[in-house]
Amino acid sequence: MSRKLPLAGGEIVRTACARGVLRTGVEEKTGELLSAAVLAERVGWAADLVSGMVAVLLAEHWNAADVDVLAAGEDTGGRPLPSNAWMALRRLGWTVGPAGGIRVNDRIVRIAQEAAGRTLRAAKWRADLTAGVLATWPADPARRTPKEWDRVREAVRARSSPPRPRPAGRIGPRPDPPGSRQHAPRPGDAGHPPPSGPRVRRASVRRDTLTRTGPGCLVRPTGTRA
Repeated sequence: MSRKLPLAGGEIVRTACARGVLRTGVEEKTGELLSAAVLAERVGWAADLVSGMVAVLLAEHWNAADVDVLAAGEDTGGRPLPSNAWMALRRLGWTVGPAGGIRVNDRIVRIAQEAAGRTLRAAKWRADLTAGVLATWPADPARRTPKEWDRVREAVRARSSPPRPRPAGRIGPRPDPPGSRQHAPRPGDAGHPPPSGPRVRRASVRRDTLTRTGPGCLVRPTGTRA
């Protein structure tokens, strides 16, 4: 079952984030309160762990062949790759794990795979754009004509891969099945004109617990949900 919000005409999805100050944490096993300094140290440890896994993935797949495979949007069996980067990497078998025998929640590995996958997908776009600009370099780049700009766009499109999966977060209207609760008339339907400008429906962000066994384990900051 999809958890994506059904959208009416004129609606789009955006994910919003807000800053929060973590002043203390709690040790889940013992209930011990931890200071802000200890909490910052443990969060920093988790960030370094993720950065290390991202670096490993990028080092293994930072080449034209792998970047093209990911950008093509299909796995070896011809099935479309998921829009989520971490899911696409797992479908291709591009896995990673923490070094030193450390055991972490699978969500930590997903964070690393998502960061690496987005970087690899962006690399393809940047490479195509750069190649298109260089292939159509004008005699006077300071005074490029409209026709010269058109040649740049054509060159970029010619180098682009086949259509890629839609990004996470559906943009545009999605029809609801007849009889569903969302099938009632809404703004954008016939006789119900949409308001001026796009309506934004906030997407919720789940905050998860980071855990690690043994000394220096990660904790759940107080005031958050597991």
